[in-house]
Amino acid sequence: MQQYNENALKVAISQLTEEQARLFACDCADRILAFWVEYGAPVEAQALESVTVARRFAIGEATAAELDAAREEAYWSAYHFAAVCWEPSEHVYYATLDVFRAVAKTDSREGAVIAMVADIKAAIHAARYAIYQEHRLFLEDPTAFASTETFGRWSQDRHSEVAREAREATVRWQGVRIAEYLREQ
Repeated sequence: MQQYNENALKVAISQLTEEQARLFACDCADRILAFWVEYGAPVEAQALESVTVARRFAIGEATAAELDAAREEAYWSAYHFAAVCWEPSEHVYYATLDVFRAVAKTDSREGAVIAMVADIKAAIHAARYAIYQEHRLFLEDPTAFASTETFGRWSQDRHSEVAREAREATVRWQGVRIAEYLREQ
């Protein structure tokens, strides 16, 4: 299996066509919206529609005005999500905004790199949500750990572990997806 890293992905993105770069940014947006759904967040129709419009724009079936309107709706959806959901939602909110900015970039390859980084950030913060839930359990039953100090060390190690795993899985997925686009050329 091929190993991927963020620098290699940036080089690979530079080889995508404009259409492929925009579609890859949309793929990243789809993944971020999937994090919303996975953690029970309210995914509004506007957010889903904005990705659909961005895909249509990428293949020449939507206008820049339609994309701007869809992006505006996506911003409000992301804002609503951040206002009503779990603790790390602010980070996913900003990642979402980055992705929607990315699909509308004049330089589609630059936009794809922005989307790639935003996707990684969102994956890390969504994975950390599980740790946040474990923190809540500790607060409900502090006797679950021998001491607050033991819990603190465990929590810090666990945050690092889930962040690393989320980053690796996301970069691997992105590498596979970009390779699929490059094979289509």
